[in-house]
Amino acid sequence: MAVVAAGSGLVLRVGEKRVALRALREVELEGDWYIPVLAGAPALTWGGGTAEVATDTGQISLDAHLSVTDGMLVLRPGPSTRQVAVQRRQDVRAPVALPLRGVVVTGQARSGLDHIALDGTTVTVSGGGIEAEIDLATPRLPVGTAVFVELRLPDDAVVPAVLAVVEHRPRRFRGRFVDIAAADRERLVRLVFEQERRTLAHRPRCRDLGAP
Repeated sequence: MAVVAAGSGLVLRVGEKRVALRALREVELEGDWYIPVLAGAPALTWGGGTAEVATDTGQISLDAHLSVTDGMLVLRPGPSTRQVAVQRRQDVRAPVALPLRGVVVTGQARSGLDHIALDGTTVTVSGGGIEAEIDLATPRLPVGTAVFVELRLPDDAVVPAVLAVVEHRPRRFRGRFVDIAAADRERLVRLVFEQERRTLAHRPRCRDLGAP
C-alpha cells in the first residue's frame, strides 16, 4: 500500500486553481484514510478536485477534497464535494506554551473591562488564534471582546496581535486573530508545524507495532 510521509508536499487542483499542501503526519492510503495538512483556508470553498500525492511508491493522482475534522484541515478521498463551509477553527492547532500578556481594548469606558490586564500562557496555538490559561481573577470577557496581546516566542521575539474572544471560561479563554502581521502569523504556523514534527517523531508507527 502507498504511504504518505509526514512533511511531504501535495498539490490539490480544482479546475484552473491549485493549492500546495503539506502532510502533517504519516498516512497509509488504505481504508477510510485522511491526511491532516497545512493549506490556505480559501481552498476549502473550491470543492473537489485532483490531488497529486507523493508516496513511498511514487507520485499518484486521486480524486480528493479538503474538509475540517475536529478543528483540523484534512485532505479526504472522493467523491468530490461541490462546496465545503469555511470554519473558524480551520487552522491546524498544536500544544505550544508561550508566555502571554495583554490588555482588554473594548473602547468603551463604561464597560468596566477596558484596560484590564491579562497574564498567562498559551495552551494551543494556530495561525488563526490561541487558547490560553489566564489568571482566575480576570473578569468574564464577552464573546467578541477585543484583546491586545503579546506572545513571547522561544527565541525571545515578541508577536503582537489583536484577538477577538471566542470563549471565556474560568482560567481559560480562546480567541481568534483579527489583526496580526502576516510574517508573525507565519512564525506561529512554523512553531505549530515544528511541534507536530516533534510529536510524530516520538510516536511509534502503527505498521511497526508487533514487529519482532
